[in-house]
Formats: sequence, C-alpha cells, structure tokens
Amino acid sequence: MALSLANSDGFQHPPIEYQRLAWSGAMFASDAFAQLDPLEQPNIISRNFVEEGESRPNVEFPLLGTKTCL
Repeated sequence: MALSLANSDGFQHPPIEYQRLAWSGAMFASDAFAQLDPLEQPNIISRNFVEEGESRPNVEFPLLGTKTCL
C-alpha cells in the first residue's frame, strides 16, 4: 500500500510518510497495528489526522498534499 501511495505521488516524500498513510480507519484497531512500535503508533495516527483535516498541520507533521478524490 505504501509503495502504491508513493508511486502515485511521484515519491515526493520520505518513505516513512507513505508507510504512515497506509494505515487508516479500522486498521488502527487491528492486531497488526497493536504489534507496531508503540512510539510509531501515535505518529501514524497524527499523520492521518493531519491529512484528514482533523488536526492542524505543524512542524513535525506538515500537510503532505491535497485531496484528489471525493
């Protein structure tokens, strides 16, 4: 999923950002998410919240792009 996101975006951002974007919605409640590094889990959630407009972009998590789908 992360590679597909990066490819469709022209690899404009660091790989970790595409990996973070690959997680969303109900995936946060999955066993796979629970097994991730506990220090990375909040970063994944923060990245998603910024991109979804639920949190304001900031220095650590700037907005990576604009929505291209409805």
